[in-house]
Amino acid sequence: MQSVIEAPSLPDGLIFDERYQDCLTSLNYAEARNRIEEVETAYEETYDWVFDRQLGFYDWLEDKHPSNMYWIRGKPGSGKSTLMKFIMHHSLTCKLLERYHKSSWVIAGYFFHDRGTVVQKSAQGFLQELLYQLLRQRKGLFPSIYPQLLRLDETRNLKGPKGLAEAWTIGELKESLLRIVSKSTSDMNVCLFVDALDEHDGNHQDLLSILSRLTQLTNNPFFRLRLCLAGRPENVFKDAFHTLPGFSIHDFTTDGIRLYAEGRMRTEVKGEFTDEGAEQLSGLIGDIVKMADGIFLWVRLVVDELVEGLCEGDSAEELRELLSTIPTEVEDLYTRAIRRTRRISLLTLTKQREEAYIMFQIAIHARQSFSIYLFLAATLFLTTGRRTYPDLQRLSLDQMERRLNSRSAGLLDAPGRPISQDQPVHFIHQTVKEFMVTGKGGRLISENLSGKPQDSANTLILRYIINVLAHFNPHPFDSVVFSSEHMFAIDNFRYYAHKIEFDEGKRVSAHLEPAMLLGTDSEQHHILLRMISHIDKDHGREWEDTLANMQDRLQSRLLVFYVVCHLPLSLTQCVLSCKADVSEEISGLLLKSALFYTVVNHSPEASRTLQALLESGIGANLSQRAFYELESNVEHHLSIAETQSLLNNRILELWAELRAETHRVTNAPEASN
Repeated sequence: MQSVIEAPSLPDGLIFDERYQDCLTSLNYAEARNRIEEVETAYEETYDWVFDRQLGFYDWLEDKHPSNMYWIRGKPGSGKSTLMKFIMHHSLTCKLLERYHKSSWVIAGYFFHDRGTVVQKSAQGFLQELLYQLLRQRKGLFPSIYPQLLRLDETRNLKGPKGLAEAWTIGELKESLLRIVSKSTSDMNVCLFVDALDEHDGNHQDLLSILSRLTQLTNNPFFRLRLCLAGRPENVFKDAFHTLPGFSIHDFTTDGIRLYAEGRMRTEVKGEFTDEGAEQLSGLIGDIVKMADGIFLWVRLVVDELVEGLCEGDSAEELRELLSTIPTEVEDLYTRAIRRTRRISLLTLTKQREEAYIMFQIAIHARQSFSIYLFLAATLFLTTGRRTYPDLQRLSLDQMERRLNSRSAGLLDAPGRPISQDQPVHFIHQTVKEFMVTGKGGRLISENLSGKPQDSANTLILRYIINVLAHFNPHPFDSVVFSSEHMFAIDNFRYYAHKIEFDEGKRVSAHLEPAMLLGTDSEQHHILLRMISHIDKDHGREWEDTLANMQDRLQSRLLVFYVVCHLPLSLTQCVLSCKADVSEEISGLLLKSALFYTVVNHSPEASRTLQALLESGIGANLSQRAFYELESNVEHHLSIAETQSLLNNRILELWAELRAETHRVTNAPEASN
């Protein structure tokens, strides 16, 4: 039954449908649902126990418990996310909810994901995804927030994808959810699964406040809510949820672990076991169950290692001996995985360890996940130096996944089935990322390099990006079609360039300029033009004309590029190397552009670039007439900058010195006469 909502007058027919679709588009981030898809599906019947009536979850779904919240807690790696996905998609969940109330239920979910993007781990991403799922499944709820959509349309651009995606604030999302629930005058039933609360990237108290507010909305008799939560039992959640019904998952996974371990190992064995062999295997599985202490992740990694032995023909006794050497703590198991010597040649092992170092550096420090193809492409370039990688392009997706698994000791994965080249690479679990970030993991992967020096992670990623950019195939400006690899490079260049120049104090030009010199003048022109036009979209045509007039003048193009990208260290070095050859026209253009970006962007990076340009002495190329023309052109921006204090004292001092110097140099001959 659709809800009947109190609302202002609404547009009819096609216009209403169009506005409804606009609203959905503005809320829709497909990546917010990626984590649920990436979580492994439960192995056979490993989680059927959750619907045992003695556990209490069955009765909770039927509303036989006064609390509308349920808390599933567990040790890291105990299988909480897999269980939540299992429950969310199980047919019995819906049947039990309908016993609570016969009207249809909206079953929605959000799994926080620390290794993902902002929308996958923030309170705003959670609320936006919740609102999207409610409206997508219940179109009749849209009229209650229609007035809000009109207000957004008046103040922001809601017509383009970018405007839509950035339209909502967290306050507006809260208000919309409140309006939907409070205005509903017919049955509205929602069952919400929220996983990995501990991976929320923000103040946990703020998240708890949002969850509490959701449960209080049931004051409306037409609104019913079942809110199932899962996460590690951190103190902040133990304090908040100590009175809620729930359970610790690791207390109930013994049978599931046995089923998984036995199923995996029997699947890998070719041929039938002898009676004695089957008995020995059963004993080995029993040992695995005892050592696991309820941690599914530990079992997965251990079974992977034992299966490798099975495939090599190891006997049950040899496997038992191997199991006895495996540590029971997950972090120690990660250490073992990284250090373990596989059955390959020393030369291959050395190469694979270097690849592993690169892989882990990217996985730890990349601002967004790489697709499996980009991940392997970057690793190949950074370890071999080859500018193209035809061998990778010939690999099947299964082979790519195997390569990722073998190099990373099984600690990295591209989850999701069926796998595609666009599948993002993540650590297999949050505990692996924590292990790597805290330092111990970082020291482990570095010790395999035998003292070989390595660039920082930001430099490694930027080197790969520059290599991709250097392989642009020049096209007419309006007809270029970028590959996903090129789009990734264009979108991420300035982020990593700023990391290197502002955080590490190193010049981007040390990597960019050698790559540029490998191309023809035409290729150099197109590469820099694509980048400049992407960064400064409002003036793309103007920059195209400007760069077209710089034929055979790579240094002049690079000066423009460094100003547009706000790279002061590279800019200074470039000015010093070619200052005498920079024309008065180019000098004026650079100063004008740097001042414009400082005022318009209000960014410290642009301000530092302007200061570097003034300190480099490039203004000495200006005559008094040229300087006065420059000042008249930027008079408006100078006025804004002074009014809003956008220019620091050093810049104002340098500008005044430039004014005095151009006046002195121009009048010097007259004074001597």
